[in-house]
Amino acid sequence: MRRFLSLLLVSMGLATAPGCAPSPGPTTRIPPLSSGPQAAAGLPVCEVAGETLRGDLVRPDRTTHKRRALLFVHGGGWRGGAREDFAPLMHALAGQGYTGLTVDYRLSPAVRHPEHLADVKCALRWLKAHASELDIDPDRIALLGGSAGGHLAALAAYTPNDPRFEGQGQPRGGDTRIAALVTHGAPTDLRDAARYSDETRRAVGVLMGRVPLSAAMLDEASPVHFARPDNPPTLILHGEHDPIVPVAQAQRLNAVLSAVNAPHRLHVIPGAGHADFGSDPDAVGRLLLQFLDTHLR
Repeated sequence: MRRFLSLLLVSMGLATAPGCAPSPGPTTRIPPLSSGPQAAAGLPVCEVAGETLRGDLVRPDRTTHKRRALLFVHGGGWRGGAREDFAPLMHALAGQGYTGLTVDYRLSPAVRHPEHLADVKCALRWLKAHASELDIDPDRIALLGGSAGGHLAALAAYTPNDPRFEGQGQPRGGDTRIAALVTHGAPTDLRDAARYSDETRRAVGVLMGRVPLSAAMLDEASPVHFARPDNPPTLILHGEHDPIVPVAQAQRLNAVLSAVNAPHRLHVIPGAGHADFGSDPDAVGRLLLQFLDTHLR
């Protein structure tokens, strides 16, 4: 168990009505479940603006397979990072029966909000479109993201089927609701950017791609603005001494979710910074597994 939790925590810090049937996206061959964990790298997941966005897939041993799936969104300030950042965590959770997909999304400054978000939603549609081949339940999918990836994961989770953010990527159509959300070190209220580090303030400017920024623009890119009673259950993880994204961001999301009675839990990790899990990472790992097993059961 300790080996699993150590791997699990390596990468997290890097980190309405149903729609119509999806239209075809990139052609992808998915092999059947095998007798051991199975990985496939560089699968074509989305086609958008003439670009193919790829994903890495890890499937569990058929004997542990739970028909639950996780979509991982990497961090990197909306302008860096890579899907491979989540490889250790995906393999660790595959050992617990979870199918995992980690994906590319387009980066700033080539794109600006909400195009990063639209790419995440495109990947979610791909995962649901292939649910039968993957032998997963499309109603038992969670989003997990760290840092900027946590911000995008939260926005995707809290804006299901919202036409403003679904984008033009293929596959098109389909339901983008999810069953649960995990964020770690995520910016949640971009209006509060004055309290961020200089690095994060610059990244927010690059994300939005416009100056000056109005309050309305920042609200539209802030997960706290979309707090609703029917938001999916959310696990908010944040380092107590995060120097990049202050812990007040997690506390702000906790407050707005409490105000609307949305299901959630905040865990401030004692002594931790932006990309670590303090002196007892195993405790965070147990909390994560418990949350996933409870809300994807």
